[in-house]
Amino acid sequence: ARGRIRDSGISSNTFQVSSEQSDFTCLHRILDVVNEAATGHHFAMIQFPMNLIENGAVLNDNQPDGSTLLATAIRAGLGTLVNRPLNAMAADGLMRLADVTLSPAFSSEAIIGAIQALMRSENDLAQEILPRLDVSEALRERIEVQNTIGPFLLQQHSGFASYDHWRQVMTSQLLPRVNGVLAYLEQQALGDNIHDWAIAHRQYLAVALDAVTSIYAESAAHRAQALNKIVANADEAWEGEGTLSQMAIRAIRTTQGISSVLVGMRQPQYVEDILQELRRFKPATSNATGWGYIRDRIREMDRFSGHHRRRTT
Repeated sequence: ARGRIRDSGISSNTFQVSSEQSDFTCLHRILDVVNEAATGHHFAMIQFPMNLIENGAVLNDNQPDGSTLLATAIRAGLGTLVNRPLNAMAADGLMRLADVTLSPAFSSEAIIGAIQALMRSENDLAQEILPRLDVSEALRERIEVQNTIGPFLLQQHSGFASYDHWRQVMTSQLLPRVNGVLAYLEQQALGDNIHDWAIAHRQYLAVALDAVTSIYAESAAHRAQALNKIVANADEAWEGEGTLSQMAIRAIRTTQGISSVLVGMRQPQYVEDILQELRRFKPATSNATGWGYIRDRIREMDRFSGHHRRRTT
C-alpha cells in the first residue's frame, strides 16, 4: 500500500516434486488463491531448486491440469528464480555439480600411515605441550578434544557415502575445529615449541586429509566428466567447452521460462567461473527433450554405478 514492496513471491523446495508427496507445493492452487483474494495482487515470482539431478520443474507433470511447474509459471507470467543450481540432492546425499581435481593416489597403507602420523602429532600436543601451558585444565581439555580428529578418521575414512559427503564433513566439521585450535594457540604467543608444533601439525593434517580424499576423488572426477558429456550431448544449444559447473548453469539459463539463476559466491573462483559462462551467448529455447535426455542418461549411469558397487562389494 505504501509502495515500498513492488512484488511478492513464494520460495519452496517442493514446487517441482511429485504431486503425490505430502509436502508438495502446488502452484496452480496458489494462483487460484491469490486471484480470489484480490484483483490487484502483486504475486509475481516463485523460487525453487533446479539442477541437472533435480529437474522436476521441467519434467514433472505435477499440476492439476497435467502441466509442469515451469509451463504453469510461463502461462501465469511469473518470474522464476532457480536456487541450488550446483548443489544437487542425489540418492547418496548432497552432490556438488563441479569438476573434481584429482589429488595424488594413496595406497591403503599410505592412508593409514598418514592418519597415524596425524594422531601422533595430536598426542604430542595433548601429552607434552598442553600440560606445560599456563591455562586452565578445562581449557586444556577443550583444546585436546577439538584438535583430536585422527581416531575418527582412522575409523571412518572409508565409510563416507560419497566424495561430496566427505568434503562436507571435512570442511564444515573437521577443519573448523582444528583451525580454531591452531589459530588460538598461535595468537597466544605461547613459545617456539607451540609454533614449531603448529607448522608440523598443519602438514600432517593436510597429508591425512588428502589421503582420505583420494579414496573418493577418482570416482567423483569420472562422474563429473560423464555429466559434462551428457549435458553437451543433450541439446545443440548446450554444446561447447566448459567446466561441469558452467555446463550445469548453461542448461538452466538457456531453458525458456527461467528468469534468474541464483549461484553461491563464497569464493572468487566461483564468481569467475560463472562470469566466464555468461560471456558465451546461448539462446533460450524450450529444452524439455534435452532435460529428458539428461534424466535418462543419469539414471543409466547410476544403475551402472550401483551394479558395479555391488559387484565390488
